[in-house]
Order: sequence, then structure tokens, then C-alpha cells
Amino acid sequence: MVRIRLARPGQGSAVEALVAVALGGDGEVALAGAFAAAIEAGGGRIRLPYGEGLVLVACPADDSGQVLGMLYVCPPIRLIDDCADLGRQVQQRLTEAVAEVELLAVAERARRRGIGGMLLDAARDTLRGRSCKLLYVKVRHDDKPVLGWYRRRGYQLLPQGQPIVIRVAGRPVGFADGTDGYRVLVKPI
Repeated sequence: MVRIRLARPGQGSAVEALVAVALGGDGEVALAGAFAAAIEAGGGRIRLPYGEGLVLVACPADDSGQVLGMLYVCPPIRLIDDCADLGRQVQQRLTEAVAEVELLAVAERARRRGIGGMLLDAARDTLRGRSCKLLYVKVRHDDKPVLGWYRRRGYQLLPQGQPIVIRVAGRPVGFADGTDGYRVLVKPI
């Protein structure tokens, strides 16, 4: 049995190890350490320039302190910054309406047990309760297994270069699958 909850102080080093897995050896050691420090300081709610990021963890129901998986979801900071010319109200509404799955990792020993899906479902349910309308994730363009995994969970792959447009505070806001080596998958919630 597995429980999904916000990360708690004391789980920082376990989350740090999973962040390193999620980054796939990209050398982002400082980022992994920053997650650990933020969790040790205040748990799974991380203050950001716009809203907050959430670190959810999957733990055994026996509360043994193990972390089997983690997911970090947050407002799309770069997209919000890019909308500065639309005004603070649009930026605030965008903070509430759209969320990005930045990191998702499951410990190797716990894979193929549905933990990644449970983490995604918990994130979706939490965000839906906050009036979020769209969840998206960026995946390396050549990572076919991960792209397929998200598609099997109802995420739609944006055609490269085709924008998705949503209405925020009565204004159209769009973003596209870029040419940065990643593909964007979206799911209305």
C-alpha cells in the first residue's frame, strides 16, 4: 500500500536522490540540493515568484519514512514571465489556471507498481481543487517510452510548432512546442 502526500521535513535527501534520477544525469546537482534544502526548511510547499510549487511524495503506508517516488508541479514561471506585457492580472490568473509537471521520478525498486500514475493523479486532484484548468509536461523529444507513458494517461502531444491557446482573464494566451529539444504534452483537468 502506498500513500501520496506533500513532502515533509526529513525527506529532503530522499527527494534529492530522486530529483537526480528525474534529471537523468543532466548534472543539475545544485537543483537537487535546492529541493532538499527547501523541503527541510518547509516541507513540500515551495514559494515561487508566482504562486507555489508542490513536491508530492509516494511513501509506504506503514509510514517507514521511505520515499518511493516524487513529483514536482508548479506554475509555468517562464510562460508567466513571457506574459508580462498582458498585465499582472493575466499573470496571476495564469498562475492559477496552468501548471507544469517539472519533475517526476520513481525509485527503481518501486517501478511498475503504478506509483508514477498515482503521483500524477494526486497532483491533478490537488490542482483541480485550486481551479487549475490545464496540466502540461515537457519531455525530451527522443524519449519515446516516456512520451508513450504520458499519452497512455490521457496527455495529448502538441504537434511541433503548433500553439495551444487558452483564455485567461478574458485574454488569449498561447504557448507552443518549441525547438528546444523537448515535446509538450497537455491534459485538461
